[in-house]
Amino acid sequence: MKAAVLWDVGQPLSIEEVDLDPPKTGEVHVKVGAAGICRSDLHVMKGEATAKLPVVLGHEGAGTVLDVGLGVTSVKPGDRVILSFVPNCGRCFFCVSGRVNLCDVHAATGGFLYDGTTRLHKGGERITHQGKVACFAQETIVPESGCIRIDDSVPMSVAAFIGCCVTTGVGAAMFTAKITPGQTVAVIG
Repeated sequence: MKAAVLWDVGQPLSIEEVDLDPPKTGEVHVKVGAAGICRSDLHVMKGEATAKLPVVLGHEGAGTVLDVGLGVTSVKPGDRVILSFVPNCGRCFFCVSGRVNLCDVHAATGGFLYDGTTRLHKGGERITHQGKVACFAQETIVPESGCIRIDDSVPMSVAAFIGCCVTTGVGAAMFTAKITPGQTVAVIG
């Protein structure tokens, strides 16, 4: 399949034929239907944010489930999903205390899936997954917790934005600005 790979900081993405291994336990194989481009992708490309290279960027996406690994119960083949760049393990301190966005295991494993490996490679070279999403590719493997099922009526182009820009804005309003339902606010910027 084709994917946009960042081989080195300061270089453009390179469209490559890469291999994608099948999903393992707790993972989902998704055909990417839409991907948003976020400033965070550029930060990685410029070296302003770190990623283990080579990496397939793209952390704001949506797609259709093609296959699931053992133990996956929340989605099935044919389901349309939003891809989350902050999947959670469900077991660490932050996950069990209701702050899944701060998942220790997700932070510790970075561009690798939860078993510490990748599903992307070109020949013998392993390629990491930005945010465990890597949606600048035709297909991807993501943790089950990184798939949020959506209604068939939601356009992929709209769903993709929910994975990062919408949730970032909502999170800033709710958790940083502490805006509550019914309040009136002005957003400048």
